[in-house]
Parts: sequence; C-alpha cells; structure tokens
Amino acid sequence: MKKKISSYQRQTDLLDKMSQTERYVNNLAGISYIVLPKVYPGGTDSLLLCDCMDINKGDEVLDIGTGTGIVALKAKTLGARNVMAIDLSPRAVSNVKQNAKYLGLKIDIKLTSVFGGIKKSLMSLPLIRHILIGKQKRIIKYVFGIRATLLLSCFLMS
Repeated sequence: MKKKISSYQRQTDLLDKMSQTERYVNNLAGISYIVLPKVYPGGTDSLLLCDCMDINKGDEVLDIGTGTGIVALKAKTLGARNVMAIDLSPRAVSNVKQNAKYLGLKIDIKLTSVFGGIKKSLMSLPLIRHILIGKQKRIIKYVFGIRATLLLSCFLMS
C-alpha cells in the first residue's frame, strides 16, 4: 500500500529540493526539464496549470513568476505561437533560458516584475484579483503591447 503524503510534506520536500547545490532533471506534465539550485522546481500548482491550459495553436502566453519555466514550456509544446516568461530572480531567468535551449523551444524570457512601477502600498491581493479576473487580455495588451492568455498560480505579497 502506497503511503499517503500530506500537502505540507509535499511542500517541505519541494523546499528541500530548492536547497540542493547541483542542478538536476525533473519531469512534470510530460516534460523533462532542468532545475537549478534555489529555483522552485514546480509542484502541484505547476502541474494543475499545465493540465488545465486551454491553448490553441497560435495563442500568445505570458508566464509570470516562471521559475524553471515549466508552464511556459508546456504552453509552447501545446502550440502557443509566442510565449513570454518573466521572473524577478536572475537564477530563474537563467533556468528558463537553459530549459528553452535544452528542449529547442523559442521563448521570450525577461528579468522583470509585472508590477515594476507600482508602489507596494497600493497593491492588495483582493484588488489585484478584482482587476485581473475577466480583464487579463486587456491588461496584458496595455502593459506589454501583446494579446495573450494570462495564467496565474499565486502572488506572494510581503
């Protein structure tokens, strides 16, 4: 009988993986990809996003907080024409670049914040959620000048 693992234990295991000092290859959503030290390897959240993506050939996708790039990579393999992956972490950006090269996929990768010029004091999760729900394509077109699908897994606010 297989031992059941709690969500807490799964997250603890993922954090332990982030502390590894060597890069390794992970497999999620049918894609083998490289994970660099101190980069989130992707977990249940990434798997759910990859599984529920409704990408049509020619769609454009923006992956915010890309980490290893697994969501962006999956979108590209599903037929998205243009995929942009952004992250605040230079390690994550390096990781996505390596994965795109490793898999032979063309992804536009940027070291940036989606909220670059917005003061933290003006942001709140309910406000962001209210703004984003149903208005994703308009916001992306305004901020980035492109038409795209917006996939959100979470925001970490401090």
